[in-house]
Amino acid sequence: MKRAREINLIGKEVVSIDIGQHTTKIVTGIREKDFIGLTHAISFPTPSDSYERGRIKNMSELKSVIEKILQELNIKTRLALCSVESGEMVTREVMVPSGSNDDILKMINYEIQQYMPVTLSEYMVLPKILKQVNDNGVSKVHALVTAVPNEVVYSFYDLFKFLNLKPVVFDTQSNAIDKLMSSDTGFNNDPNHADMSYAVLEIGYSHSNVSIFKDGKYLFSRLINQGAQSIDQNLVRFLNISIEEAQRYKHSISDLNQHIDDPGKTFDLESEEAMEMKVLSVTRKTVDDWLGSVEKIMQYYITQNVNNRIDHVYLYGGITGMNGFDQYVQNAYSMPAYMINNLTNVSCESFVGGDDLSLYVNALGTMIRR
Repeated sequence: MKRAREINLIGKEVVSIDIGQHTTKIVTGIREKDFIGLTHAISFPTPSDSYERGRIKNMSELKSVIEKILQELNIKTRLALCSVESGEMVTREVMVPSGSNDDILKMINYEIQQYMPVTLSEYMVLPKILKQVNDNGVSKVHALVTAVPNEVVYSFYDLFKFLNLKPVVFDTQSNAIDKLMSSDTGFNNDPNHADMSYAVLEIGYSHSNVSIFKDGKYLFSRLINQGAQSIDQNLVRFLNISIEEAQRYKHSISDLNQHIDDPGKTFDLESEEAMEMKVLSVTRKTVDDWLGSVEKIMQYYITQNVNNRIDHVYLYGGITGMNGFDQYVQNAYSMPAYMINNLTNVSCESFVGGDDLSLYVNALGTMIRR
């Protein structure tokens, strides 16, 4: 599947939709040269069994709930953007000789046909130029190539058509976070990222995404098939409770760092307090499993070069808002860990909505074009 010609969106109002297995986020706004003028931001539960790991499973139900939200907010723009992440997407890094854009794309297509385990005609190819390099006197381009199944792309295209929207941008979530980091829109009012390397960790419901940056430039990302859903599943499995009870207990955790074992305290093992301690223990073990997988990715980067390091970690995603989550990560890695609590150069003067903007990182990143 060929990529559509990009449309200049500067000064135009757009609607950006980020569908997750658990929660769907919608933002509208105008992308100006130096900032995003945000007008709406809303999140709502994704209909059960309608979306899973990048694939739309129940088109009519998902269409119905999104259509209702768009009508309630009186959103008029038809220009639509979306971001997606899926375990079915395949990524590879390739090196090809420098040349014109057309020549580079042709060489990238040739390379991925040789090295990607996919039938190219069944995928939409999204190439991303990382940097120019000199390889023994030969100028080359280092590129990251992402192949997205056509079925995933077409399902979003059909959804937007059903909603009477004009799909103009199809993006990956890792590319969205890259654009936020490398544009004038930064995190937490950090003035710059010179001489710093850091990881950006998004923990979603069904998966987590780890992106590594150096000096504000994207290096690579990896998808981990673990997310907040695994907490629910482990609570159900080990504590013999319903999924509804598991989610209720998970959201009632007052501090992920609180002490579990107090030798001087006794209580009934069948009491509610005992159950809360069991929930905390299972949740911690699940989070430890995630962090172990993330650490392997960070260690991979660090061991590639003696000068490589990770200075800090940025966190976002619904579950990262759990009380004490950032401190727990900081203790695990012995390095600063920061929740993304604001986005610079995102104007909220006309903003309608009360949620934390960190929920909309992917949707906002998709609005940035380069």
